[in-house]
Amino acid sequence: MADWLGGWTCCVYQGAYGHRALKATWLYANGVELPSLKWDRPAGDYVRLDRGYHSADERRFKARYEGAIERLSKTQRAATPLPFRDLLLSIARSARREAA
Repeated sequence: MADWLGGWTCCVYQGAYGHRALKATWLYANGVELPSLKWDRPAGDYVRLDRGYHSADERRFKARYEGAIERLSKTQRAATPLPFRDLLLSIARSARREAA
């Protein structure tokens, strides 16, 4: 976590909170209580968020020789795991308490 313009910036993986993909997420906090976060990149196999191909030829080659790569639907990619949502809400609530 780094101090930046009076606040803090960090990157965490939603995969550590239950997302099927790693889903790196940048957070910026200012004037709130800083919670404990899961900092490590979670181990294990995760589903890709992107297509992972630069061309149709590459897609055909990988499908033929490496097998299909599992991908998530748009809704699954956009989803936020409940534990991560709850963490973000706790950060937001701490800002309301300080302002009151």
